[in-house]
Amino acid sequence: LMLAGPDDYFRRLPYIQKSLAFTKAGIGSVAVNAYLLGIGVGAGLFLLSTSWYDLGAFIVFSSVFHFTEFIAAATFHPHTTDANSFLINHSVAFSIAMVAAIAEYLIERFLFPEWKQYFFSIFLFGVTITTAGQIMRQVAIFTAGANFTHQVAEKKKDSHVLVTVGIYKFVRHPGYFGWFWWAVGTQIVLSNPICTIGYFAASYRFFKERIEDEEEKLIDFFKDDYVKYRQTTPTLIPFIK
Repeated sequence: LMLAGPDDYFRRLPYIQKSLAFTKAGIGSVAVNAYLLGIGVGAGLFLLSTSWYDLGAFIVFSSVFHFTEFIAAATFHPHTTDANSFLINHSVAFSIAMVAAIAEYLIERFLFPEWKQYFFSIFLFGVTITTAGQIMRQVAIFTAGANFTHQVAEKKKDSHVLVTVGIYKFVRHPGYFGWFWWAVGTQIVLSNPICTIGYFAASYRFFKERIEDEEEKLIDFFKDDYVKYRQTTPTLIPFIK
């Protein structure tokens, strides 16, 4: 922020105060979210060295996911990035799902500890799926570049282009594909049988509705070009053509 002098400072003081405030668009809120996610990574890494390694991995995966979402938004849309770009408060359903995952883990940990401690191969399988989903989503986002947004675009901008290169050549909506398997994978990491099924079903419903809504806009934006692309490129999300 460049200031011409004292008069300019006082003239812009309301803007400066607002930008530093603890609102969704304020630096204060961004700093708090980043700080808490950093604590999450540290706590998760510590738990990885204990018998609670599965919970530690879940915390690390979750913290990294939210942090990278903010980084992606800040990279391509710096003027509209705010605390919501972390996607921590993505939706009520998302928050409930996270609470449910922790609750199931803790209940089963104390009632059926053998479920959590004697199936290390399941943990590794979950880590593989979650890591692959995270990588896929980030590759998709950075391939799309400025075309990537957290919200479905309602109007076509001059800068909008139909991305069909890179990972998009093989997978339609690869960002959603990555997020889907990241979500399911985190529950396999925790050896949560109920939430694994629940996350699969909820993610399927969410992305099915999201893709249907988004593709209506994309057909309107790109006409036959998108229709042809959709016909030849799968989503690879189960049961979503």
